Amino acid sequence: MAAISHQQKAVKLFECLGDKCPDTCCGVGWQMRVDDNTIARYQRQWPELLNAIEKVDETHHVMCKSAETGACTKLENGLCSIHIKYGAEALGDACYFYPRSARRLGEKTILTGAISCPEMLRLLLVENAFETGSDTVERLPQSVQDYCPAELSSDQAWQTHQSFCDFVTHSELSGEWLILNILAATQGLATINVPQWDQAAPFYLRMAAGRIPETQPVASDSLNLLLSLVALLKMSDGLPAPQLRQLIARISSALQLEIDWEAPALRHSQHTAVAITAVQEAWDDHAQLIAAPIFRRWLHAQLASSLFPFSGFGHTEEQRVVVFGVRLATLKLALASRLVGRGTPLTVEEILEDAQTLARFMDHLADPTMSLNIYQDFGWTRIARLRGLLGV
Repeated sequence: MAAISHQQKAVKLFECLGDKCPDTCCGVGWQMRVDDNTIARYQRQWPELLNAIEKVDETHHVMCKSAETGACTKLENGLCSIHIKYGAEALGDACYFYPRSARRLGEKTILTGAISCPEMLRLLLVENAFETGSDTVERLPQSVQDYCPAELSSDQAWQTHQSFCDFVTHSELSGEWLILNILAATQGLATINVPQWDQAAPFYLRMAAGRIPETQPVASDSLNLLLSLVALLKMSDGLPAPQLRQLIARISSALQLEIDWEAPALRHSQHTAVAITAVQEAWDDHAQLIAAPIFRRWLHAQLASSLFPFSGFGHTEEQRVVVFGVRLATLKLALASRLVGRGTPLTVEEILEDAQTLARFMDHLADPTMSLNIYQDFGWTRIARLRGLLGV
């Protein structure tokens, strides 16, 4: 048994949907890494399972995938055959823990959930199961990375992180405005010494609204969002999952354009300019009320799973917030594309479907450099332009 300092309620409640999962982690083409402890256990107890593992390099092993389907070769009828025949203890860390993630802040071990899993996404964004508490678990990963800065104690680091989560939890602001406030507060933190962060974070969050500049929208931002998503897919050299292909096709149809995947580039039609306005109007008319609380929880999930501001997809704290902003803007565009010509509001199920589809791709990109280069080219790394992109 291992002690957990902070475990999300969603993690405790989570139960895999198994063959009922609409987007199983075994079949999405991910490279599921196999840790050294699992390989040693297979060699010792279950040598017949060694044929399920392939060696990438001297220190990197993964579960074998089918060349035809991209799914793990041990996936049978929507279920993991290793789990069924040998039990959960036979799974490697990556398979055993997903969609749970273990990280450390010094002496504290924190277990959170990932919204790229449909059921974990539901628990967090619908059930609001963010409350954390201490607990014990059967096992922890072979390696649990520590993100606590040397200048802070575990308690100080946790308090700094929790200040951002509490700000989102107790606010009535929209997800878009919360991101801008967090970015402004983070810029303030960057001006002071790290040992002061736990005391300064609440202050900068309270003062953040006055540091947000006037918006700088660009009419083509919706097109640029789609192009950035297509470019990331192209450069990641991965085959888009069916759900993501459908989402991208829906956006391109709503914007009245075609995608040139080879370039990649967008081929506009004579109706594209009008379509951009129609997409925005559809969002304004039918989406805001139902999306607002879910977007706040979406942002809370991003902060919690990354232990913000100490970790996340980006090299700096500010870059990590920019990534949150662009991803939320992309989700808004995907949802708005559902509304064009429909005249009826979004459903919770539609929001969850698009949020999970995008998270499955964007939360598993290997390196932030490519994304940030694209976002910088479009100007979104500046807070005024990010505000314009978010449409507030």
